[in-house]
Amino acid sequence: MWMGRYLQFEPSVSYTRNAQWLDRSERGEKNQYRDAYDAAARFSTVTERIYDTDWASATKLKHKIVPSLLYNYRVHKDLNSVQPWFEPMDADGSMNRIALALDNFLDARRDTEKEGPCMSSGRDSL
Repeated sequence: MWMGRYLQFEPSVSYTRNAQWLDRSERGEKNQYRDAYDAAARFSTVTERIYDTDWASATKLKHKIVPSLLYNYRVHKDLNSVQPWFEPMDADGSMNRIALALDNFLDARRDTEKEGPCMSSGRDSL
């Protein structure tokens, strides 16, 4: 969602549950479950500029820069009540992280005689 004209806010929340069925366990249980809660927020803006060019059959180039401030929070429920697992969920562990990202995109527009405008590798069109 856009907050004003220049700032974009993207929140997210997720819940992960891993389950294991055991042949034998120290506590005699057949199953064990692992739960984790994730929350994240991203604040970003977009700056872009389109350039006229005559480079390698490209007629226009769009340069887009997306600076972002990211926040991630993860907590495991009942962390001490399960046996050790070797899953990606455990490797990541609990998290309380702030990060800065800078994404840089360069899109080219090529005009061909038969097909008309054609975009090369990029998500946006000119």
